[in-house]
Amino acid sequence: NLIVKGVYMKSIIFLLVTFTFLSCATSSKNFKPESINKDKEGVFFGKIKIIMDGDIVTSNCYFQTWDENEERAHVNITESGLVVGKLGKGKNHLKALFCRNGMTHHNFTFKDDSIYFLNVGNGISSYFGDLSIYWSSGSFNPLVFLLGAGAAGAIGPEVKQIVFTQSDNLTSTREEVEELLHVEIDAKSSIFQFPKGRLISEEQGKKLEKRMLKGDHR
Repeated sequence: NLIVKGVYMKSIIFLLVTFTFLSCATSSKNFKPESINKDKEGVFFGKIKIIMDGDIVTSNCYFQTWDENEERAHVNITESGLVVGKLGKGKNHLKALFCRNGMTHHNFTFKDDSIYFLNVGNGISSYFGDLSIYWSSGSFNPLVFLLGAGAAGAIGPEVKQIVFTQSDNLTSTREEVEELLHVEIDAKSSIFQFPKGRLISEEQGKKLEKRMLKGDHR
């Protein structure tokens, strides 16, 4: 079954401790060749924008990945949406998203390993793509809005609260990373792989974003 399963939770109390690391600056010294074990890890980067309900909440979010050895990593997102870090070589799976919208803390856990990118390593930085994430914390189903109830139901009931668009802008995003870190990097595209129903077209994403930001989504 290719359908991504997930669990959505929210808490009215903002858990400050969960987000303390978001204020930590990305240090260029962590990404110099001598600081990377090329046989076991690699640098990865990309861009993310997260629209939750009627707001863009990107800078108040982070995500969690697991590598092939089930090593967990909490990945920061800058205010501009840029993401850069180090992870183990091989498949790295998206396991959870965490966001704060106002005083409410939201998290969504993906129950399987069907969303992943391949972290190349061997001195090559992996670009996972530029992603937009559309997340409804209520009863609004993005796929029903885009496809109609019949088509959305055929994809499966699990794909309903979070959908993605993805584009490959390797050159421009790499330049942003190099400017941030003051380090030249050798990079290749290794974009996220998604199961059926979770990835929508950029045209559909623009339509969905317009509706969500207008507040016409509940």
